[in-house]
Amino acid sequence: MKISITSYDKTHSVDTQSDDLPLDQVVDQFRGLLVSAGYHPQNVDEYFNTDGNWEISPGDYQDLKQHSRAMETLDNEHA
Repeated sequence: MKISITSYDKTHSVDTQSDDLPLDQVVDQFRGLLVSAGYHPQNVDEYFNTDGNWEISPGDYQDLKQHSRAMETLDNEHA
């Protein structure tokens, strides 16, 4: 799995040996990239909701999944 952030013409990325990481490891990698890109670690932590309340209703979650699948389909068509 590769995750990249490009900001101010500088790319920060992490490339793992496995594509099938548990979500907590993906989030840790992303948080590290944000810090690498210049965000303060405390600010990064503040933006990750740690109380488990994402304020997303089940309907919103389904909408997000459908949007994600639609974007993936578009990406595959233009690849």
